Amino acid sequence: MDLTPQDLWTLRNIIIRAVNESHEVLATAARRARADRRERPAPAPPPIAPPRPPAEDRTPRLAYSIKDASTALGLSRSTLYKLISTGELRALRIAGRRLIQAADIEAMLSRGQSQP
Repeated sequence: MDLTPQDLWTLRNIIIRAVNESHEVLATAARRARADRRERPAPAPPPIAPPRPPAEDRTPRLAYSIKDASTALGLSRSTLYKLISTGELRALRIAGRRLIQAADIEAMLSRGQSQP
C-alpha cells in the first residue's frame, strides 16, 4: 500500500482534528463538572441539640451512672469503683447497668468521705 504525500497530509489532518475534538470534549466535561460543584447546595449543618432547660425546671435525678457520677463529683471512674468496692458508696445493678442513687452520693458527701 503506497500512500501519496497528499494522502499522508489528509491523514495527518484527520488525526489532528480528532485529537482537538477529544480535547474539546474533555475540556467541556471538566467545565460542566466544575459548574455542577459550584451549583451544588452546601451540606446542611449538623443538627443542634435543643438547649437544656434551667436547673429549676428539670426533674431531679434519682440515680447516676458511673460516668455521670464521676463528672458530677469531679472524681475519676476508678475512684468511684474503689469507693463502691470498699462499701463507702452503694451502687445498684439495674438492667445490667451500675447506678448510684443521688441520695447515696449526698450522704457520702455529708459524711465527708469523698476520698478513699
